[in-house]
Amino acid sequence: MQPKNRTVDKYAAEFLRLNRFAPYMVADEENRASKFQQGLKTKIQMFLIPQQLKTYSQVLTITREVEQEL
Repeated sequence: MQPKNRTVDKYAAEFLRLNRFAPYMVADEENRASKFQQGLKTKIQMFLIPQQLKTYSQVLTITREVEQEL
């Protein structure tokens, strides 16, 4: 689900699309945030780990900011 050239927004769209097929994997916000974070590019993941974000919305917001900086 994570080609190296995919933008965060394209990955987020694909992530949400695929969630429909396995909603039990992202049953709560913390699981959704964690699963989304695991699929991000390693460079971006490194910025998120120390922040311990708990919601998908938080992860997506910070991820977009990090992507712009990189």
